[in-house]
Amino acid sequence: MGTLRIRSLPNFWIHASCDHSVAVRLTPNGLDHTSIRMIWLVDRKAEEGSDYVLDKLLPFWLLTAEQDWKICTDQQRGVNSLAYTPGPLSTYKEYNLDRFLRWYVQEMKAYLEK
Repeated sequence: MGTLRIRSLPNFWIHASCDHSVAVRLTPNGLDHTSIRMIWLVDRKAEEGSDYVLDKLLPFWLLTAEQDWKICTDQQRGVNSLAYTPGPLSTYKEYNLDRFLRWYVQEMKAYLEK
């Protein structure tokens, strides 16, 4: 079995497998705070225990999420450091993020010129 992953950078993604999906949305609430909403989805006809086992499903995603949040916290700590110097984005992995950032800067400039 495989999984389907859908990403809408910079703040939304879905991981879907044969018996469940997990959707994650990040909402910035300031310079150093982000709200995180994770939603686990199963088929409305699915029955716990036979179609999925919650005790096996949740620990994996909670562990993964906790690791992700730690990485994000550590990265933010580094960005806030006086030693931080921004570098170029990866043209291979971050081209969508680069496109989003260029669009955002363009929109902000247009707004400020009004």
